[in-house]
Amino acid sequence: MDSIPLDTGVAVIIVNWNDAADTVACLDSLVGSCYPPRRVYVVDNASDDGSLDIIRGAHPEAEIIAAPRNLGYAAGFNLGRQRALAAGVAFLWLLNNDAIVEPCALAHLVEAALRHGPGIYSPLITSADASDSVWYAGGSLDWRLKSYHMRHAAGPDSDGGVRTIAWATGCALFCSTEVARRVGPMDERYFLYLEDVDWCLTARAAGIPTRYVPAARIWHGVSRSVRRLDPGHLRYYAWRNYYLLVQRHGCWWQRMYGRANLAARFVKIGIRSALVASARRDPLYRARTRGLVDYALGRFGPAGPARRPEGVAAK
Repeated sequence: MDSIPLDTGVAVIIVNWNDAADTVACLDSLVGSCYPPRRVYVVDNASDDGSLDIIRGAHPEAEIIAAPRNLGYAAGFNLGRQRALAAGVAFLWLLNNDAIVEPCALAHLVEAALRHGPGIYSPLITSADASDSVWYAGGSLDWRLKSYHMRHAAGPDSDGGVRTIAWATGCALFCSTEVARRVGPMDERYFLYLEDVDWCLTARAAGIPTRYVPAARIWHGVSRSVRRLDPGHLRYYAWRNYYLLVQRHGCWWQRMYGRANLAARFVKIGIRSALVASARRDPLYRARTRGLVDYALGRFGPAGPARRPEGVAAK
């Protein structure tokens, strides 16, 4: 990786919540990088399990940013982004705390950014529980602005397989500090889920592309992340935030579709709640209903005051 200029320093941003073991393993993998980051920021979302002491003891070189409360993933990134922009590095890399980084992944991302210019870049991500299983090979959007992971890794070609995609997952989102300044902070109303898609679409509106770099690879503890989150909370954020995304980034007919779809779902909810007792008792159905109601009422950020905001670190 001798072609990378020496002054292209990278700041890594990792968001942690009560998950010191995974965060330490992620930091361990960064130490073995063939292109080590200049700075590493661990944003701790008010953990109460001793995470701060464990992480400091294992990696005193990491700079800890202690949030006063659980701020969510978007706000955690924003805290790290602010610190990275002030540090004078050339690039920043938002990295999930349960990711394991292949030794040359960061070098491949830096090389791609230097070669292709300003943009948001994302690596190939495989499941840490089954390393041959592709979890993410680029993000796509359908006509409704529903987001999907592409599951097939690009084959090598004269350009190293680098291609333009619709969005990069917040599990491993890389860009220059110039791009981070132009795009601005992530929208903290999302709290969790789709804040990464929103950020990439904001970038696209500013003429900044998002690209997938298959030569860069990380492993992601997908099943561990999912097990840590309440399924009802996942359902709540997925539905609420989808309508926010459509209204922010859809064209006129996509926004009309979103409004019509929301209205139709409220009608179905009313009928089903009146006629089907099991639907009223189903926690996932109720979570989706709360998400739709909160969107309609303009309630964003963490789940409403009647529900304890869960800890968020993993994507």
